Amino acid sequence: MPINLPPELENRVAALAAKMHREPETVLAELVGAALEGEAEFRAEVRAGIAELDAGKSVPHDEAMARLRATIERHGARQQ
Repeated sequence: MPINLPPELENRVAALAAKMHREPETVLAELVGAALEGEAEFRAEVRAGIAELDAGKSVPHDEAMARLRATIERHGARQQ
């Protein structure tokens, strides 16, 4: 599948390929594959989160904020 990249992206791919001693087309294919995999993982995590919410597995905002503040305070106390 031929694609046209803006010159800035083409230059970035070419520079990365040169550093890796590989062909730009190979590097680009790997980058696209990694991006697609990352997108699929992200969407799966979102679906899992929505399923948890639908199942009533959530924490009210006030409770979540209290937990976060307590964690921040504990870590801050350790650093002093």
